[in-house]
Amino acid sequence: MEASAKALTSSMKRLHGEDKAILVVRNTVPGHWGCTERMFDGPVNKIIASKLVAEAPGSYEWNSFESRNVQLQKAFSPDRGWKLLDAYSPTLLRPDSHIANNDCLHYCMPDPADHWARLLCNILLVAKDDSA
Repeated sequence: MEASAKALTSSMKRLHGEDKAILVVRNTVPGHWGCTERMFDGPVNKIIASKLVAEAPGSYEWNSFESRNVQLQKAFSPDRGWKLLDAYSPTLLRPDSHIANNDCLHYCMPDPADHWARLLCNILLVAKDDSA
């Protein structure tokens, strides 16, 4: 965990050179373990979503993503000029649109990445208004 924190800090310092750049960082999202054995008719609540992450094999390290995202938020903080695109929170709640055939990480279209694009557009529009 310490190595990833050092890597984040190093990356943040290196990328923070351009004055007019809008700096956006996206956090990491887990897959949904067991998506092929269960049928989801839409979004799930945070309790069910957290259980799906906790049940995943340790080799995926999905259960560490939330704490690593906290590290990411600290390293790439707004007071250092960064905007956070929070993909983790909404994507965690959407186990219902995964690609079939034992793939519980990637999605069918339309997918949560479409929502991420809307979030990014909103971040850019707000940042543009703030700079005007």
